[in-house]
Amino acid sequence: GNTVGAITVCHRHAGQPNSQQLDVMKRLADLAALTVSHANFLEELESHAFHDGLTGLPNRRLLSDRLRHQLGLARRTHRPVAVMLLDVDGFKQVNDERGHDEGDQLLCRLSAQLAGVLRPGDTLARLGGDEFVVIAGIARSGDAAAVAEKLLAAAARMPSELPVGLSIGISLFPDHGDSERPLLHRADRAMYQAKEHGKNRWCIYSPARP
Repeated sequence: GNTVGAITVCHRHAGQPNSQQLDVMKRLADLAALTVSHANFLEELESHAFHDGLTGLPNRRLLSDRLRHQLGLARRTHRPVAVMLLDVDGFKQVNDERGHDEGDQLLCRLSAQLAGVLRPGDTLARLGGDEFVVIAGIARSGDAAAVAEKLLAAAARMPSELPVGLSIGISLFPDHGDSERPLLHRADRAMYQAKEHGKNRWCIYSPARP
């Protein structure tokens, strides 16, 4: 019942096609429509499997794949990678005072703001709730701070009557781990350290820091 495409048939003789020719074209169109619809369905399934339903960002499953790929590249090029865990400060207040629909809209707008300051090779993913992860290939470890400052500035430009900031925890490959689990875990610890020191700031993981 839905149009999924068009087929144009050219005939070397003038005149209308006969009933047999029309039947062949109808069967061909039905088969083509079924093939296109099936391909679209598979593409939609794949998108749902690897992307967050609200923001359209990569989800945890695709994040793991992207991080493994980035770490493999970093090992070959001997360059560091920054893994950043972002938590939205003030998000609970938005949900409580404006409702969950407003909270969802804020997350979608924030996603677009954050993605706009990252390079094409970087990854912005949503873990769920108000937590995001950024994977950024960097030239040297000190560049992680510059990326974090861009993310904070992007959040500060959010058009919202309620103050919204980011607490960002950063772990670095290879300094703080060489695989997904330790890097994410240490970025999470650094994020809580950022919250404990006043929120709306970034903090690089340090085992010595309380």
